[in-house]
Amino acid sequence: MRYHRKNYGRFTPRSLQHPIVKRVIYVGLLGYLIRFLDMAILTWLVVQEFPNPSAAGGIIFFRFLPFLIVGPIFGVIADKISRIKIIFFAQPLSLFLMLFFGLGIQFDLSSLIFFYIYSFLVGSVFVLELIAKRTYLVRIMRKRKYFTSVLALETITLDLGWFIGANLGGILLSFFSPQYIYFFISPFLLINIFLLRNLPELKVVRDKKIKDSYINSLKLGLLYAKNNSIILSILLIIGSVNLFGFVFESLGPTYIKNTLKQDSFMFGLLIASPGLGSLIGASIFSVIKLVRYPGFFLVISVLLLYVCQFTYSFITYVYLLLFLYIFLGFVTSFFIVLHSSIILTKTDDAFRGRISGLTSIMIGLFPFAGVIFGFTGDYIGIEFTLKLSSILGIISLIIVSLYNKKIFRTQIE
Repeated sequence: MRYHRKNYGRFTPRSLQHPIVKRVIYVGLLGYLIRFLDMAILTWLVVQEFPNPSAAGGIIFFRFLPFLIVGPIFGVIADKISRIKIIFFAQPLSLFLMLFFGLGIQFDLSSLIFFYIYSFLVGSVFVLELIAKRTYLVRIMRKRKYFTSVLALETITLDLGWFIGANLGGILLSFFSPQYIYFFISPFLLINIFLLRNLPELKVVRDKKIKDSYINSLKLGLLYAKNNSIILSILLIIGSVNLFGFVFESLGPTYIKNTLKQDSFMFGLLIASPGLGSLIGASIFSVIKLVRYPGFFLVISVLLLYVCQFTYSFITYVYLLLFLYIFLGFVTSFFIVLHSSIILTKTDDAFRGRISGLTSIMIGLFPFAGVIFGFTGDYIGIEFTLKLSSILGIISLIIVSLYNKKIFRTQIE
């Protein structure tokens, strides 16, 4: 696709110079901001009503459960129909769900079941849009050497939405009732519908050997991943990190509220602070071309994530915890950008939706970790649970690294 380049600065990401990418990025930024604001408010409502760690862990469980249940199906869909149509469809659907939830709060539907159903539905729309958006962006850029840049840029929008949205949620809760916040913010998704108008649909790439069957397409996606040792190893690492590496996100809200005794403002700041760290890390990737040994740096980033989570269990000073949260976000950005770049670079476009769907299965292990370690935290304490999960994560990383040492030498071509 041809487009006119302007005279951008030296450190302006190449991907941001593409007018189509720029519009999709704006859509992502606004969408993430609203979703993380929603997440902050929902989490606050739960920890206010239900002080046990497993209740907050349940919210995380149902928000990420769609990655496991419907992610693979959405991956097949993204390989079969226009990805931009999927992104467009997700906007009014998200708007409707948020308005519905606001009405539910207005009429005192404050049971955990209601919160969990809403969390699952919103999470499903998020998974659908995420798979379509990332595969659409790399298809627009075409050249594989720019995949890291465009994925880093997309991660930046997620981080900005995370940091601003979660903080804004905490601030708004200090002044307004939750239902009125939902009534106010959800209509902003109409802006995304306007931004997505007239964007090119792109021709759907199909493998001629594939019969037009969703089951058959899913089987071929599994076979494709099985026959590529690098993709398989990265998928295993993603799975282990989502089992053991993000336990601090599930237990953190309860730890901040009940152990550190923080108010809604500091609660929102701490929950949002990993977004700031991730923003810094993703910004670095958006302006550099990391093509040599990304697998090695991926393993190092995962190891640092586990070490930081282990350290979390010793911290009782809130501003030291704030710094650790920021650094955790920084390390997480390396993990996200690197595993996405490696997988999408090593995958043919005809299979990118399905491989992204398999990635979502690995991400879908995260909610099970939230529930398992949430109940573990109920019985043996949050601090010991963080130590245990970190040790198990390091062991799993060593096993996968020894299973396929090629991961250390893989390159982005």
